[in-house]
Amino acid sequence: MKIKPGDSRELSKSSETETEVSTGTILIDQDYHIIYYNEYAKKILSAGDDAIEHRSVRHFLGQTFTLPEEPDSEKSFYYEIQGRQILVTVTRWGGGEEKDVPAYLILLLLEPKLAQNELEEYAKKQVLQDLQEIIEASFDGILVTDAAGNVELVNQGYVHNTGITRKELLGRNILKLVNPVWMKQSVVGMVQEKKETISLRHMTRNGKSIIVTGTPIFDEQKNIKKIVVNSRDISELYALSEKLESAKKMEEIYMQRLKLQEERGETPDDVVIVNPEMQQVFRLAKKLGNFNTNVLLTGESGVGKDEVAKFIHKNGLRASKPYVAVNCGAVPENLLESELFGYENGAFTGALKCGKKGLFEQAEGGVLFLDEVAEIPQSLQVKLLRALENREIMRLGGTKLIPLNVRIIAATNQDLPAMVKNGSFREDLYYRLNVVNIRIPSLRERKDEIPLLCLKFVHYYNRQYGENKKMTYPVIREFEKYSWPGNIRELKNVIENMFVLSDGEYLNVRDIPWIGRKQKLGNQYEGRTLEEAVEEVERELLREAKEKFHTTRQIAEHLKVNQSTVVRKLKKYQL
Repeated sequence: MKIKPGDSRELSKSSETETEVSTGTILIDQDYHIIYYNEYAKKILSAGDDAIEHRSVRHFLGQTFTLPEEPDSEKSFYYEIQGRQILVTVTRWGGGEEKDVPAYLILLLLEPKLAQNELEEYAKKQVLQDLQEIIEASFDGILVTDAAGNVELVNQGYVHNTGITRKELLGRNILKLVNPVWMKQSVVGMVQEKKETISLRHMTRNGKSIIVTGTPIFDEQKNIKKIVVNSRDISELYALSEKLESAKKMEEIYMQRLKLQEERGETPDDVVIVNPEMQQVFRLAKKLGNFNTNVLLTGESGVGKDEVAKFIHKNGLRASKPYVAVNCGAVPENLLESELFGYENGAFTGALKCGKKGLFEQAEGGVLFLDEVAEIPQSLQVKLLRALENREIMRLGGTKLIPLNVRIIAATNQDLPAMVKNGSFREDLYYRLNVVNIRIPSLRERKDEIPLLCLKFVHYYNRQYGENKKMTYPVIREFEKYSWPGNIRELKNVIENMFVLSDGEYLNVRDIPWIGRKQKLGNQYEGRTLEEAVEEVERELLREAKEKFHTTRQIAEHLKVNQSTVVRKLKKYQL
C-alpha cells in the first residue's frame, strides 16, 4: 500500500507540530506493516529507521495488538515500552490510495507527567536558544566569564569590536590575554578586585576606540559567579560628533558671511555668493550699476536672473528711481503692447477714458526689467527696437511721441542666437539688448552654495511662519545629489513645502517631497485602472513643471510635447 503525495505532505506537516508536543505518529496498513512514522515515534520506540521500516507494529506493541474494524472507530490503551507508560490511540484512517483499503493512524503519547516534563524541558531549551540568538544579534559586544575569568561565551559583536576571534577567546582566561597588542588592561581583573561595575576605554588592535563595561553577577553568598563584559565601538560616535561640530562651525561661518553680505548690500534676497562664478557675476553686476548700458541676463529658469537685475538697480546710479519688472511670457500677446507702451482714451474697446501709462513711462528715470524677453511676439519686436533706438515711445491710439529716460535690463532662458538664426527673434533687437551679457550658472553648477542657500531659506521661513526649525545634515547631502532642474526657485519651493508639512523641530530626509513620493509609490496606484494611473502621472508632471516654468512653451519644451498638448492637458486637469 502507498501514500498519496498530498497525504504524505499533510502527515509531515502534522507530525512537525506533534513532535513539539511529545506525540509519536505511526501509519500502518491493514496487515500491521508500518508505512509512515515521525521522529518522535522513533524516540518513544527507542528504534532507528532500519529497525522500524517495513516492520510489523506488533513487534513494538505486542502480538495481541488488534485494529478497530468499524469505519471512524477508535481505541485507546496504555502500553509499557522500556519501563515507560505510553498512551496508544488507534484510529481507522481513509488516507490510502485505494479507497476500499483502510489504513490506521496510531498516536503514541507519553504518560502525562512524563510528557509534561518533556514539554518543560523543551520550553527551557527553546528559551535558552532564543537567549543565545538575542545575545548573538546584539550590536554591542558581549563576553561572559566565570568568577576566575575563564571565557564561557562571546558574541560576534565582541569579535567585531575587539578584533579578537572566538577561537582566541573561548575557554581561555581573559586575564592571560592582557598584553600591549590586544588589551593593555582587563576590566575583568578590576571587577574581580573591586566587586563592582567598572568601565574602561580601550584602543583595540584593529584601531577602534571602544568602551568596555564589566558587570559582576553574585551568588547567594555575595560571591562573584559570573562577569558580563559589554563593549561598544565609539569610533563612529566620535566621528559623528566631529562631523556635527564641523557642521555647527560651518553654519556659524555661513551665517556670519550672510549677515556681512546683507549688511554691505552685497547679496539679494534669494542668492548667495560663495561659488567663484557667482562672485564674478556680482562683481560685474556691481560694476554695471555705474553705467546706463543695456544688459542681457541669460541662464536657466529659476537661477535668479530677476535678483541680479534688482542688484544692478540697487547698486547703480538709478537706485532712487523706479524699478519696474514685467514677465513678457506671462502677459497675453494682445495685451503686451498696451502694457509696455500705454494707451490713450478710446484706443480700443474697454480702454479707460483717461488712458493709461505703460511700463516704459512708469519706469521713467529708473530701470525696466523685461523678463522672458524671448516671448515677445515678432510683431511687437519692431516697436520695442524703435523705442530703444530713438529713446521715445507713442501710446496706442496716441499721436505724440513721449521721450524716455529708462535703462533696459532683459533676461531669457532661451537660446537667443539660435532664435535669431531661425528667424523667430530679430537680430537687430538682439544686439540692441545684448550690449553686455551676464550668464548666470545653474544651481547644479554651483552646488557648493546649496548649504548656505538652505540656511538662508530656513531662516527666512522661520521668520515668516514664526517657527524655529532646523535642517538636518543628511537633507543637505540629499539636496547636493539632486539635479535641480528648477534651480533656486525649485529649492526655495521644496524647503517651504518641507517647512509647512513637516512635524517637529527638524527637517528630515523623509520630509523631502520626492523621497516621500517614492515611499508612497507602492500604494499609490493600488486598485486603479491603467487609464487612471496614467492620468495621475500626467497631472503630477504638469503640476511640477508649472511650478518651475512660467509659460506653456517652456513647459512643452521641458516635457518634450507640443505646446497645444500642454494647454489642453492643463485645462483638462484644471491646473
